[in-house]
Amino acid sequence: MLEVQRRLVVQEAGRCTRTLQFDADRVTVSDGPHCAPALAGSFARDPRRSPFENE
Repeated sequence: MLEVQRRLVVQEAGRCTRTLQFDADRVTVSDGPHCAPALAGSFARDPRRSPFENE
C-alpha cells in the first residue's frame, strides 16, 4: 500500500523489507539488513524514454 508520504514498504521472502520512496522523477530504494541481492539506490526517470512523452 502506497502511503501518503509517497512511500511503499515491501516485505519480501524471508526477513527482507525494502522501502521505495517516490518523488516526481525519481525513486529511492532502501534495503533492510537481510536483503540480497541489494537493490538500494536512487533511480531517475529519463524523460526522453517516458511512455507519457506525448501528453
